Amino acid sequence: MAAYFVDLDGTLFEFGTDIFLPGTKEFLEFIKENNHQLILTTRRGDWDGVFSKESTLKALKDHGIEYHSIIFGVDSPRIVVNDDGCSAINVTTDKGINKESY
Repeated sequence: MAAYFVDLDGTLFEFGTDIFLPGTKEFLEFIKENNHQLILTTRRGDWDGVFSKESTLKALKDHGIEYHSIIFGVDSPRIVVNDDGCSAINVTTDKGINKESY
């Protein structure tokens, strides 16, 4: 089992929307089928509209996205510091997730 820390905007959703990017559904199915943890991170937070916590939680529910935790208000750039066994999947903003990358 692994823990996937995954950003929302530009990674799962087209930036600034709640529209899935290519590969998102397959990636989320892979995580669920393999009993991995999904921890979402996002800069979204205490703003109005699509960037609010409430609208984000609603979009996740509407899309049926199951996750273990979500962390709002995470600034960029994001730097992960970990010991052995850590890896990263970097995707180009709004291009989706390529199955070969995971």
